[in-house]
Amino acid sequence: MEKRVNLRLEPNSKVFMSLLKSALYVLLLPMLISIALAAMFLMNMEKEAEGFRSVALEQLTGEVNQEFWSAYQLINRVKNSELIVSYAKSKERDYWTEYQIHKYMSKVLVGTNLETAYLYFPQYEMVFSVTGGVESGYFHELNYGGSFEEWQEALKSRWNGKSVQLSGKSGERRNLIVSSVLNSGKQDSPVTIAVQIRNEYMDQMAANLQLEEHDKLLIYNSNGIIGSSFDADAQKELAELLQAAGWRDGDRVSFGGITYAVRIRYSSQYGLTFVYASPKDMTHSSFVFVRVYSAVALGLCIVLSILLCLALTNRNYSPIKRIFGLFREAGNEDRAVVEDYDKMERYINDYIARNQKLQSTVKRYEEDYRKIYLEKILYGRIPYREGIEEGGRLYGLGLDAPWFAVVLYELAETSEEGLFGMPEEAGVEVLRDSLGAYIEEKMEYVARFYIIEEQNGCIAVLNGEAADAKEFGDRIRRDNAAVLEEMEVQEEICCEAYVSDGLEGLARLQEGYEQLRQRQKESEIQEVERGQSGSENCLRIDRIIEAVRRVLSDPDLSVAGLADRFAVSPSHLSRFFKQQMGVGLLDYIHRCRIDEAKTLMKDNPAIRVKEVADRTGFYNVSAFIRVFKKIEHMTPGQYREKI
Repeated sequence: MEKRVNLRLEPNSKVFMSLLKSALYVLLLPMLISIALAAMFLMNMEKEAEGFRSVALEQLTGEVNQEFWSAYQLINRVKNSELIVSYAKSKERDYWTEYQIHKYMSKVLVGTNLETAYLYFPQYEMVFSVTGGVESGYFHELNYGGSFEEWQEALKSRWNGKSVQLSGKSGERRNLIVSSVLNSGKQDSPVTIAVQIRNEYMDQMAANLQLEEHDKLLIYNSNGIIGSSFDADAQKELAELLQAAGWRDGDRVSFGGITYAVRIRYSSQYGLTFVYASPKDMTHSSFVFVRVYSAVALGLCIVLSILLCLALTNRNYSPIKRIFGLFREAGNEDRAVVEDYDKMERYINDYIARNQKLQSTVKRYEEDYRKIYLEKILYGRIPYREGIEEGGRLYGLGLDAPWFAVVLYELAETSEEGLFGMPEEAGVEVLRDSLGAYIEEKMEYVARFYIIEEQNGCIAVLNGEAADAKEFGDRIRRDNAAVLEEMEVQEEICCEAYVSDGLEGLARLQEGYEQLRQRQKESEIQEVERGQSGSENCLRIDRIIEAVRRVLSDPDLSVAGLADRFAVSPSHLSRFFKQQMGVGLLDYIHRCRIDEAKTLMKDNPAIRVKEVADRTGFYNVSAFIRVFKKIEHMTPGQYREKI
């Protein structure tokens, strides 16, 4: 049998402490090596991150330059087009030529990432874009937010590939490269080609090249910001700080409570400045996770190493300790030496206790988990029907019999204070518990069932044996009617039930639930139609009261029986009665019986309580006493003493 090794500290033993120190010294060297390797790893990671940021900045510079190069190439193609040049020189409008220009402009953006391009003919106040030709005023109104004169002035200037920034319709920035089609300088109002850079593309490029969350990338030219990886307010603040510092590479700026190291690249060809700002504060770096993780891992290694040393020391010290024990038994050693408790044993006991508690908790909630899974099946929340059977086995539903049925129980009525004086939610719980007991008692062929609470009732999923699905459904329907009748008489629980057809397989429960809801809906429609028909059997409050008082002493008097007499559902009858009388039908029956009981006790003081209960239609004495106390706030005996 293998010996158990205890994690035990023996501070009073010099031998034990010597062995422990020796083991710790052996571990000191690998610990130091681990710390050095971790530090080197972190330094290399930071160097690699710096290298990545430099590469990202160079890549961003190249891609943006490529975008501007595409814009200038497009401008040159347009300026070299005979069609455009000839019409720019003309003094008269030619609609056929304008149509040709429109066809030409519709194709100029093919193969580029540019937003749009258009030609402005000031002599005709016309704009020809990739989407068609329109008047310049209308074009400005559709696309720009500033004044028409500002836009006109910007495009009438003799630009030669100059970058311009205008305000869009919603205030967004629009970065344009504009150039005169003819550069002779002889025209008072030269025809202008304008190419718009795609802002989203610039922002996306910057965002894709951002290494960490707090890093900032910015693309800037003389007109302002043309692209960035962060929000507009912060863009402006950072640009102002960098401009004040003189746009120097390697500077540090404080921004938003964080100190940033700034890397800057310039594109003299297109007048662009590219900025990559990364936090120097380590708490704002994603590498802080790596540092913390490394520190925690190193700390865990140290703790585990110490525990290992302690375990080895105990193993090596055990024979020596046994010798000391023999010495004590022989009386050759000081008995006052204190021995430590076995800490590891304590830890194991705590773990076992927690594990047992956890198992108990899981077992307590297992039934709830199964009901939740059944709810998902009923309500159609499991998209793959082929996986439902496997899920049932996984959750341990135990629904192994071949046939199923679904029953919807709807509370027809509760008393003014709730069922049995409890709130409505508690009344549903009582209904659930009562149904469970009656199903177990009356339906022996049901192998397993689950009852799921709803807002005003319960849904029962029944699984059992029968010759076929139809026979199973018919037996459930027949026996359920008897259950409802007995529950109302004995438990004073009045409810209405809708039973599905017999079903084969767990996956068809949703079909059964849909049947229930359809039958419930049809029943409601029939009741409405029956109420509108004006037949002699239509509900009248006086006829209901007369029917109640006629059979008040009958223990079998029930809401369901009255509902059958008037050819309506128990729920409809209860709702109608409460609307007319302001009190539930069960409460009314109870009050009438209690009034009759009070009269009997007044007229005959010697009458026994059991006889009063029998003559007033109560099923038993305990039911009579319970109802009497609920209504009169005293027992029948206390009432008899008062009269």
